[in-house]
Amino acid sequence: MNQISNIIISVLLLLCGIIISGSLSAQDIKACSLKVEYMEDPAGVNIPDPRLSWIPISSARGSKQSAWQIEVAGSVEDLLNSGPKVWDTGKTRSSNSVNIVYEGQPLETGQTYFWRVRLWDKNGEAGVWSDIAGFHVGPMNNSDWHGKWIGPADIKNSSPILRREFSLNKPVAEAYAYIVGLGYYELYLNGEKVGDHVLDPGTTDYSKRVLYSAYDVTDYLKSGSNAVGAWLGNGWFIHRMRKQY
Repeated sequence: MNQISNIIISVLLLLCGIIISGSLSAQDIKACSLKVEYMEDPAGVNIPDPRLSWIPISSARGSKQSAWQIEVAGSVEDLLNSGPKVWDTGKTRSSNSVNIVYEGQPLETGQTYFWRVRLWDKNGEAGVWSDIAGFHVGPMNNSDWHGKWIGPADIKNSSPILRREFSLNKPVAEAYAYIVGLGYYELYLNGEKVGDHVLDPGTTDYSKRVLYSAYDVTDYLKSGSNAVGAWLGNGWFIHRMRKQY
């Protein structure tokens, strides 16, 4: 009798384990490493229909993604509190997690957007929402650019520094810098180098196209007096002008 009882108890425990395991695996599938145009939280996305990607993860053996839902909003609060969304795909049956083309409301230059993904496993059970990711939209058209080309009067100066002071009389919620150069440059704000790029911009046919970089400079700014500087270098543009190779 004791042996039969032990067998029954063991079977019940095994069944409970299966039920608990199944319940956990249903909630276990999750999207991670969210990327826009192959970058995490990029600044300066300059196309109207960027591609979104993620990696599905699960600790359950044999688990796989069967569907997904993407939400994109203009603020974290709207994303979390059922606020307005610029894109909500609803449940979309697909195992694809790479290069999902954005098809929501038109993206606005200078706006930061936040997004998240929820996945369904092979049994049709929904997992938890992913961590929130973001992306900032940079200039997408020539009309979005309002800056002017600046530089030293004498191009024989191979490494000039351009500097300007400005004041801020109220807190800055968000600030981005878009910079493009003919030749190499480094951008500085209040004595600190902005970003970790070197040898920017990439080489192009300067008569047709030049590349720009975008930086989130919010944390570089302060109330009161500020200074922005650009340290210029020759690069291929100057070499071509001087015909030095």
